[in-house]
Amino acid sequence: MINCNLTLDRTTLEEVIEIQRLDYNNLTVDQKLSIAKVMELFNKPLKEILDDSTTDLPYRICRQCDKVMNEGYVIDAGDTYCSDACLHVNISQEEYLEMYDDGEGDSYYTTWDEIIIDPQATDTQLVGVIPKCLVDHYSLECVSFNVFMPPGVLKHLVKRGHWSDFMTYYQDIPDMIANPDYAGQNPKEPNSVEIYKVVNDHVILPIKLNKESGLFLSSFFILNNGTDKIQKRLRIGRIHPFSFFIK
Repeated sequence: MINCNLTLDRTTLEEVIEIQRLDYNNLTVDQKLSIAKVMELFNKPLKEILDDSTTDLPYRICRQCDKVMNEGYVIDAGDTYCSDACLHVNISQEEYLEMYDDGEGDSYYTTWDEIIIDPQATDTQLVGVIPKCLVDHYSLECVSFNVFMPPGVLKHLVKRGHWSDFMTYYQDIPDMIANPDYAGQNPKEPNSVEIYKVVNDHVILPIKLNKESGLFLSSFFILNNGTDKIQKRLRIGRIHPFSFFIK
């Protein structure tokens, strides 16, 4: 439970938000009182706090159901929706695809969690959140869209000569996973997804599923002759533009 005698700060507010993301009807009386007390201290509703464009909190409010969320749709760099169901009450899939504009528009799916990757980590770390449409398309039986990276992958990158590639782009990995240019699946790896991002280079991020621990980034490297390889994989149907998966 939140200690309401503490000075109200970001940590306290985030604890309240996490509580509010649960089913309110199942909260304890103390939890409900904590929420009420913090809102009283702030003297303005949580929705107004999160709608403030200057907030650095990694949460937003769904415009349709008022759910507190840390990932979802952004429409025209403004309205936010937590799910396909809420989005489609107001905007059809065809309208969304037109606004998404193959990743060039101001409408997209994203996460507001700040993910910081440590290239020297000795523990498993969160490196991104994979779009739900990819999980659905490839029928990946995972309980979370979070993508992790075990420390052994860093050793693998060094051993395979990909360390320089990783160090060039590791800070961009969360965005690459959330907003790929292309995606597909290695036919020899059924419980996997390949994510492709075109930056200064053509980068591939293979993501695999461990049914016990979830999704993990298994490697990271720049494709040699990337343009030719991507075009070939598009022709044979191994990969598709990301817009193909947004149905």
